[in-house]
Parts: sequence; structure tokens; C-alpha cells
Amino acid sequence: GGGGGGGGGGEGGGGRWPWESGLLGGVCGFGVLEKRRDGMLRVGWVERLFVLWSGGGALSLLYYKRRGAEQGGSDELLGEVRGVLELRGATLERRALEAEPPSAREDGGKASPRSSTSSSASSASHYLRIVAREPPAAEPFYVLPKRCSALDVRRGTEEELDEWEAMLRHAIAAAEHGAGRPDLQLPPPPPISAASPSASGAPPPPPSSSPPPPRLFARAVALVLFNGGCLLAHYAAGTALLAAAILCNLAIFALMPPTPPPPPLQQRPPEARRTVAGAVRPKAGAVCGAGAVLARSGDAAAFSVRCGPDYPRRGLKAPSGPAIYELAASDFGRAHARPRHIAELMQLPAAAEGPGRLPALLVVSIVTPVAAPTLYGEPETADCVVAAFCFRCTEAAQAASREAQPGGAVEMLARFSAEAAEKRMEAGAFKIIAQAANWGEIGLPSAMRKFNGKPVLIRKSAELYLGASYVEIDVFVDRFSFLAKRGLHSVKPQVKHADIELAFLLQATADADLPERVLACVRIPHLDWEALPAWPAAMCG
Repeated sequence: GGGGGGGGGGEGGGGRWPWESGLLGGVCGFGVLEKRRDGMLRVGWVERLFVLWSGGGALSLLYYKRRGAEQGGSDELLGEVRGVLELRGATLERRALEAEPPSAREDGGKASPRSSTSSSASSASHYLRIVAREPPAAEPFYVLPKRCSALDVRRGTEEELDEWEAMLRHAIAAAEHGAGRPDLQLPPPPPISAASPSASGAPPPPPSSSPPPPRLFARAVALVLFNGGCLLAHYAAGTALLAAAILCNLAIFALMPPTPPPPPLQQRPPEARRTVAGAVRPKAGAVCGAGAVLARSGDAAAFSVRCGPDYPRRGLKAPSGPAIYELAASDFGRAHARPRHIAELMQLPAAAEGPGRLPALLVVSIVTPVAAPTLYGEPETADCVVAAFCFRCTEAAQAASREAQPGGAVEMLARFSAEAAEKRMEAGAFKIIAQAANWGEIGLPSAMRKFNGKPVLIRKSAELYLGASYVEIDVFVDRFSFLAKRGLHSVKPQVKHADIELAFLLQATADADLPERVLACVRIPHLDWEALPAWPAAMCG
């Protein structure tokens, strides 16, 4: 049946989801139930993990999450969240279970190998129907989790169903009258970004202009018209038949609904639904344990960047001005799987005081595969080296962003952070400059010197995440072209002898954005990547 939970919603409980790190204290009941499917194509009952959660206000929620049999050893603790129903003002009714054919079950009437409470062995003759006070507003089909208006659930025996009925009635009463737990609240739809949470914690309204999903009838009519148009065009002997074929094809575009656009970042479910083992998240700079500092602050003037006027024609470059961000923490480790969105799984450094248009923190991680690249297929191992940097915005740069027309790199970064929620990496041309300060000592061929300090544009090989106070960019080297990966792999033996300098910046072309300016830079002397400690497995995947 249910399990208890204690404590409040954790740090920032009013604006985050319960399965995130440090927030599972709000769980006040959980267990596996069978939920009735309500889709058009798939019917019957299916097992789901249900969680009753509370935190921060006067509302209570019922979550149900999808569990996979392959997740037994996974760090994905609760599985994929599929829907949520608000219990405040909800009604609960016990109904008789009607007879169902074996084909109505998800497994075709066969007993589930991973559950002893499946309906094939169920002795319960009733089920519970939970109906929300008000039906939720319509949402696009791709938005998860779904805000449900009603749920039908059942349990293996009548005794177990009685326990769940009592727990749900108590939760509904507590949500309605404010009794029981004092910290019940409805969090906003995921994911939480720098531009989406409101001060009051109320959920933002769902988008109303998203196109509806295609109807099956329209698809069928369009298919018939398309095939008929092709046949008529093939056998057309006169102008009339040819015109009819053209009209049939034009009718397809009139009947087929438009393809829905990809959801912006604010509407996407969190890509990392996991928690680090233990109650305390590791601090940035100590993810792999306390040890020697492998990175230090770099000198922005060591990098040559674009300057105007008319750079496309003149191609002038000059040393960069002071970096907009300063190094606050760094972590290095070897992982067995690719880590993503690490900022939400660690304790970030304190941001500089004072408002501004720039993100308070900039997190950049570079994931480099250990195995040699292959022209076809995947490498034999997924082992990789993770280098994560956390930069803090300087007070001078944040003060400049508050000016009416800051111009240059500050204005370009402010635009990038404002548009990143919708455009992601397309919001700006993010690039990296890597160079060895001691090139003559590392023994590389002179023909490769032209690549030392050459900027590299990063778009399709990176992922962008937004938080309440940070922007994170994860760069995956395994997405580079084959020749680039082959070249980087060939110089790995020289890395431990090199004094590496890295700079991160946004590419500028227009005179109004020039000169370019390094966003953040770091120096990594003599990195012995083979001797790095293990990256926490709970922060991978």
C-alpha cells in the first residue's frame, strides 16, 4: 500500500518537482496500482507507480509514474512521470468492477511476470474513481505530465483497495480543509527555467495557440485522396483528369492538420528525473571528492577574438577584454555513461549580489569519450572523461547589463539568455577556443599548430539547460565529426604534458556586437586524465 514520508519540500520546494534531489521528503504515500487506460487505441488496465506528495502550500497532488522493468538498477528512482491530478476539492467514488475480456489487459490476458497484484490474479471486485474539482485546461499532446481530470485505479485485493481508499480520502480532506500536513502545494508545470517561475508559485497557463493533434479521419481521407491523385495522374489522358489529380493533391494540404512545432524548453519535461544517492547533494568543486585543484582561472587577454569594424571583410582580431564570468568551481572525473544537466544535481556556488540581465552562474561541461572513434557504429565502451566548470558573473558585468544600451558582448549575452528558453543553442553562436600555452614542449607536429587556438562553433553537439539562476551548456565530443574526433583522440597522450587554456564565448559578426569578449576562461595544466577519480554514477545517464 502506502509509505510514509517526512520533512518539508526541501530547498526551493515551492518551484520544483518532488522527484528532484532533496525534495522526496514531501512524499506522504506511494504504491503500485493498476490504472485504466483512457486512450483511443490502447485500452484496459496497466500498472503505474502512484505517489501522494505535498509541499509548501494548501494543495495536495496525486502523481502516477511509469515504471520500466529495466530500471531495477537504474538511478531513475521513480521512472517517467506521466500525469498529475490535483486532490483539492476532488471526489472519490468506489464502483463495481465490470467484467472485461482478457484482451482488455495490456499483456493480452497473461499474468504479469513482475507483479503479483496483476488483474489476472486479482480478487477485488471494485475500483476507485478520482475526479478533479475542475477539468484542467486543454494542453498539447506532447506536454508531459498530463493534468488529469479523472483517474480509475484498482488494487489486487479488497483489503488493499480499502487501504488506498482511506489514504486518498484523508488526503482529499487534508487538501480541502488544510488539516494534516501543513505544506501542501501544486508546483508549476516542468521544466523550471529562469524565465518561467512566478513569484507566487502558481502554475503558468498552458499554451492556447498550439495546433491540435491530427485526427484519424482526416488522415484516412488524405490517404485516399493521395492514392487516387497518383493513379489519376499516372493514367491521365486528358486535361480534365490531370486537373482532377492536381486538385486531389491540393486537398491533402487542406485536410491534413499542420505539424505541431517542437515544444519550447519551458514545456518540455525535465530530462533528468533522478536523484543523487544520499540526502545531501555534492558541492560544485567536490563532486568526485576533495582533491587537488586541477583548474584555475585563465587570462582572457591570452585569446585573440574578433574586432571591428567590418570584420567579415577585414578579419581583424585583438586580445579579449576582461572575462564576463570568473571561475568558481571545477570538477573532473571518469564516467561510465554520459552525464547531463549536472547543475540540478549539485550544490552550486553562491551568486554575486545585485540584479541584472545576465545569468548569475554559467555552467559548462565537456564530455569526451575515452575509446577511439569509429567510422560506423558505436564504440565498444561508453567510458568518458567529464570536465565541469561553474563560473560566477562578475559584479562589473552585471552592472553593465543594467545600463540602457550596454552593447557588445554584454548585450549579446543578455539576448542569448532571454531567447535560450525557446531557441536553445540556436539563440546564439556559442564557440570554444582551446590552445596549449606550451606548444613547443608537447611534441606535436608543426602542421597541427594552425589548429592551436582556432575557434570551434558548438551547436548540434551541445545541449542547453536553464535554471533559476544559471545557464548550463553540455558539450558532447562524441557528436563531433569523425575527423575532428579522430584528431582529438590522437593527441590524448600529449594532454598530460600540455598547459591547456579554454575560453567560451559567443560569436559576433555585426559591428554593434563587436568586439567579441570572452565569457569565461580556464587554465588546466598537465591533466592526467587516466588517473582521474570516478564520476558519481547517480549523476550519469
